[in-house]
Parts: sequence; structure tokens; C-alpha cells
Amino acid sequence: MTLLSRYSTSAIRFPNIGTSNATPVCANCQHKARSNGEDGDGQCGSLEQAVTSRRRVKRGAVLFNGGDKFGSLFYVRSGFFKTCLSAKDGREQVTGFHVVGDILGLDGIASGHLTTDAVALEDSEVWTLSFDLIEQYSKECASLRFQFLKTICSEVVRLQGLALLLGSLKAEERVAVFLINLLDKLKSRGMSQSEVMLRMSRDEIGSFLGIRQETVSRLLRVFSERRILEVDNRHIRVIDSSLLKLMAEPQGTLH
Repeated sequence: MTLLSRYSTSAIRFPNIGTSNATPVCANCQHKARSNGEDGDGQCGSLEQAVTSRRRVKRGAVLFNGGDKFGSLFYVRSGFFKTCLSAKDGREQVTGFHVVGDILGLDGIASGHLTTDAVALEDSEVWTLSFDLIEQYSKECASLRFQFLKTICSEVVRLQGLALLLGSLKAEERVAVFLINLLDKLKSRGMSQSEVMLRMSRDEIGSFLGIRQETVSRLLRVFSERRILEVDNRHIRVIDSSLLKLMAEPQGTLH
């Protein structure tokens, strides 16, 4: 297994929110559908019924703060968010970036309080999902229960990958892995795999990767000079994807 495959920003998401193409796979949902006069081919494992509100969040606005009481999860319907830990002296540690399809707020399940701040990096929309309703529907639907456990496990895998990223990769490898996984994540949402408009600043990227802002800027400039990327301020276009992937592995380190 390569370092690139072990570190992943794969989606932390529930299926079938805002869609209508799912089919029931558990007996309870099939029985309920047929009891309602349906043919049993409706949705199974859909969380849309747990949505309690739809909220627009302006760029720079806070969705929730660390310390807030936990009671809901937040589905990113559109836009881009960062999550971060804030110190009393004002310092900030970015813990993740989140796009459409992602779920925010999982960190509050264990303690009953959210541990991070979530801030919109562009005008966004989120759907609030009642955790009480999620628990209720999970008891009734085996498919939904499985997907919920899968979502939590995905977060564990992401955190393990982040520990690997920060603990063993050099700065240029961290930047390469970050860009590859961000583009892969956007591709899974139907967006371009070769270019992206970064919604986060160089400083925020550096905070997430555990390197200095100056290092992020320098490496993007080097990648551009090597014709790996085309960099125009926050607009990034991949010129040589194979070489970018090589940079994400130890043997690809720039000299």
C-alpha cells in the first residue's frame, strides 16, 4: 500500500440525501413501503426525513463553534467549509476542509459537545440533521444503520491518514497529497479532476498540513516551474498528473 493510498480525504457523507435513485435493501423499509401502497422500490437509508432545517451560510460566517452543545449533524449541500481548533490566544489549527456531500459535527457525538469551529470559505448551504431522528431511523432501517457506522469509520480512517501525513511525509509530499486528494474528492462530486479554485488561503493550507505559509507558496511556485501545475493565485490546474502523484511518494521528493 502506498503512502498516497493510505492518506485520504475521502468523503464523510451519508448516501441518498436529496436524491431519489436509491432502492430498499432492508426488510423493514420494503414492508413499510408496501404498507403505504408503494411497490417497495422507494428509498432505503435516506436521511432526508431527518432534515430539520436548511440554512444558508455566508462566506466567513461560523456554522458552529467548539463547545456548542451537540444535537445535530450538518450536511454540506453546497459550498466549502473549514473546521479548526481555536486557542484562547487566538491561534488556529485547521483540522479539515469540507465540500458538498460532506457531513460536519461528528466530533460532538462522544462528548455531547462540538470540539471544532466550522467556518464557511464561500457562500454555502447546509442541511441540519437531527441526531435523535437519525438514531430513531437507524433502529428501523438496517441499511441506514450500516451507512451511519460506515460514515463514522470513514472519519477514523481520515484521522489516521492525517496522522501519517503530518508524521512521516516531507513538505512537498504533503502538498502533493493534499492537492491530489482534494481534486479526487471534487471529481467524486462531478467536478473537474484537473483544476480547482482554492477556497482556502495558503496560511490555512499550511495550518492543515503542519508547514509554514511561506513553504506552501514556495512549493506551489516550484511545482509551477517544474510544469507540474499551472498556478494563478488561487486557481490551480494540473499539467502533469503522473509527476504530481510521483511527488506524493517518498521517492518523488524534489531536490
